[in-house]
Amino acid sequence: MKKYAGGISVIIPIYNEELLLEKEITSLLQKMHTIKPCEIVLIENGSKDNTLNIAKKLVRQNKNVRLVKILTPSYGAAVKRGLESARYKTIVQFDLDLIDLRFLRNAVALLRNCDVVVGSKTLNPSSDRRSLDRMLVTRTINYIIRAYFGYLGTDTHGIKAYRKNKVQSLLHYVKNTNLFFDTEVLLLAQKHHLRIRELPVSVAKLRSTRFTMHVVVFQTFIEFITLLVRREYYISKTMPHISTDDYGLNSSVNKATNLLIKNKSVHTVSVLPRGSKRLPMERVKVACHINLIEGKPILNPQLIPTLVNTKGEFYSLPVFYAKLLFNHISWKELKLEMQAQIDTVKKNNNIYEINSHQHTHALYPVDIIASTIARENSISHLRTYGDIVSYSFMGWIKKNILILASAIEHLMYGKMLFQSPIWKKGNVPISFMSWETAYKFLERKVEVVCHPGTPYDKNKLYLSSIEQREINH
Repeated sequence: MKKYAGGISVIIPIYNEELLLEKEITSLLQKMHTIKPCEIVLIENGSKDNTLNIAKKLVRQNKNVRLVKILTPSYGAAVKRGLESARYKTIVQFDLDLIDLRFLRNAVALLRNCDVVVGSKTLNPSSDRRSLDRMLVTRTINYIIRAYFGYLGTDTHGIKAYRKNKVQSLLHYVKNTNLFFDTEVLLLAQKHHLRIRELPVSVAKLRSTRFTMHVVVFQTFIEFITLLVRREYYISKTMPHISTDDYGLNSSVNKATNLLIKNKSVHTVSVLPRGSKRLPMERVKVACHINLIEGKPILNPQLIPTLVNTKGEFYSLPVFYAKLLFNHISWKELKLEMQAQIDTVKKNNNIYEINSHQHTHALYPVDIIASTIARENSISHLRTYGDIVSYSFMGWIKKNILILASAIEHLMYGKMLFQSPIWKKGNVPISFMSWETAYKFLERKVEVVCHPGTPYDKNKLYLSSIEQREINH
């Protein structure tokens, strides 16, 4: 018998579940017989079949099963009632067609150091064996939630585990009562700085939906519009990590960047090796901004002939990409030049991060070489692109061009795009489009990458936004 301090409450909303209810709850009870103390709370919400009678039978037969009833069919209201009525300190929320004891055990262990654990259907190595239309709906909703609300996780719908005292403190803020209840709880948890972790889960279709499509579509539309209207209510009022690129490009960029450093408005400055200068380390962290597509290299061009043209200068980005695509660039030369650039920046500064000019380290094999060099030089951070957030149409276009270019390359080389260290998910979400750094977006990202002092960065708007946020804080 395994005892859990404070006990475990498993809550399961049920609606028209006569085909699955007895079988699934009986199986769950058998699997949980070693867990003490525990309870299973069934929240019946307006079923029109024999669900209620089966639930009452289960309660009579098992002292660890409780029944809570609400009159109106409402997924969110049922879950809320379950969260409110749970007796024990740890609450695990299951759907009847997705009960996972491995998730329960792992989530309870994680709750020692966090407040919420989410079972994600899209987090690698999850397995989603539902119909294609349901998978597409899940991924579309997740994309919208991340893009419009700045949510940092990969999924909001499905099984979860909570610390009772943490989740119950949020419930009086929640307005949605149906499909977006879970989403609103997690947005509020993020806003209130609760510690959220994710675990991969495997899901399969056990039954068809119990709601007609027009009901689902109508509820989804109404609740999403409600979320949009109240969007600012869910956004954490925390300054993001501000990173600037292209320091050393010209005097205008340097001047604008130095202003941000002076005002303590920037966290990381990405330095071009050719313009490397010593920066005030007590104020900022320094990144090496690898450049492989503009101007002259650090090394003698004769040492890296596949990287340069007849003038001894780097090729333009389109030419560089084409040469990479058809394997006309030496990997050895790439590593030599990239290491030389690292060494140049290291002469003046301690390097915190590696990133690149025009995101060339997102391309294969530059991504592999960059991660290798980071490891060899004990550099702790790489700019990754698995969690890019984009808020403008132009930003969305550029992001997807980068993804497509990288995907084509990885396909040509027989590699999977998201196996690349640069394309892994679950890292710090960033937005790297300069024209997305207006004030109204600042609170929706963990990291904003900007290009101060450049004509395409709407410099005055950006600087005034940063300065205003500093004043407000």
